[in-house]
Amino acid sequence: SKRLSAVEMARRLRDAGYRITLLGSGGDYQQIDGFDYIRVDLKIERPATCLSRVWPGLRKLRSWITTNADRKRRRDAIISAVDIDAYRKVLKDLSPDLLLIDIEAHAHILPAINLNTPLALFSVLFNLYKSSEAPPLHTDVIPGQGWRGNGLAITWLWLRYRFWKWVHYRKESIRYCGVDHLSLLKHYANSCGVLWQHQLDLYQWLIPFVYKSLPLLVLNLQEMDFPSRPENPIFYVGPMICTDRSQLPFIPEREPIPPALESLIDSHNKGIRTTPLVYCGFGSFFDVDLGFLQNLIAASNGSDWDVVISLGDRMEPEALGHLPENIHCLKFAPQMELLGVADVAVIHGGLTSVYECIHYGVPMIVYPIAAIDQFGTAARVAKWGLGIIGNRSNNHAETIRSQIESVLSDDTMKERVGQMRKCLYHYRKKNTIADVIGQLIADKQR
Repeated sequence: SKRLSAVEMARRLRDAGYRITLLGSGGDYQQIDGFDYIRVDLKIERPATCLSRVWPGLRKLRSWITTNADRKRRRDAIISAVDIDAYRKVLKDLSPDLLLIDIEAHAHILPAINLNTPLALFSVLFNLYKSSEAPPLHTDVIPGQGWRGNGLAITWLWLRYRFWKWVHYRKESIRYCGVDHLSLLKHYANSCGVLWQHQLDLYQWLIPFVYKSLPLLVLNLQEMDFPSRPENPIFYVGPMICTDRSQLPFIPEREPIPPALESLIDSHNKGIRTTPLVYCGFGSFFDVDLGFLQNLIAASNGSDWDVVISLGDRMEPEALGHLPENIHCLKFAPQMELLGVADVAVIHGGLTSVYECIHYGVPMIVYPIAAIDQFGTAARVAKWGLGIIGNRSNNHAETIRSQIESVLSDDTMKERVGQMRKCLYHYRKKNTIADVIGQLIADKQR
């Protein structure tokens, strides 16, 4: 999703008259829309763990003590393998008016800070910063709803998360003998001539850290986020929905749409078929929840809906056994085409899918998979009436069926999705990102 967002950002900035050069690691990205491309491979290789989760025994403990005592030399060896000088030369040769980098690309950010390169970051996530009005992103807490949604409870969630991060960092340092990810990045910052104490904030939501003073472009709708008041400048520039993916080298070639599904989509497009269409897609990065899929199929069996399930190449459709006639299951489904005719989408809460649903005006039922930002995204979908949150462990066939029927019959929810869709189009029509980039460049040149 980050690469798709970067391509769409580049396209919008080019439309506004900016000259764009893409920097990245690997890939034949010079094919993308004729943009200039420079390959820069900066990778900090963390070693394999040195201490097992179980008590290691005396011999392993002695080995760990010896290895831990040698941590500075090992850190030096790992960081010296990163070709920082080549990257610095690229930046000096380019001399960009602004360097826009993913907030998690630390190996690229830190040398740029040292060179005083005009710099801004971008993030595809919602609010990353502590606030009594915005719960941590790994929770589905909705501000203002129930006791969990009051300010004190949200403040407690942040305190608990800060304590968890503090413990996590120390456990990782012990486990990796002082050559854990955070220790390596601190050492890397020092090697780049950056005082990490002045630049890095360890106790906001993002692991391992965020940057204290660099401007941040948030690729989200401000109208969908919960309020916060971070100290560093933040600009909401809207989601970067990349609808033209046909020539992108990192997108796998799509399999042909099966004739039966193509006919179904066509009949819904033309209004020949008027039964509701339910699209179910759960991304391609997480293991398939077989129990949930079975409940979903049972909920749809005997309904008057057309149901299309995309497995994301994580399972063969045959593994689900014989399916009712109204259910179509594929390894890869054409999500954009299906959302164009869908009446409701059952999704896992990935931001790309959420915004594509809004783009096509489709209400959602969000079943988060992983305890990352999907729960926080689901909370925002529910807060603004764009859909409802499901629970994979508790929602059985009867509940899932009831939820789908509820969303299908909720005209107010459809109206709210339509209103949010207008907000999305406003960012695109105004080309907000180009305005913000122009403002940042002007500020840097003063």
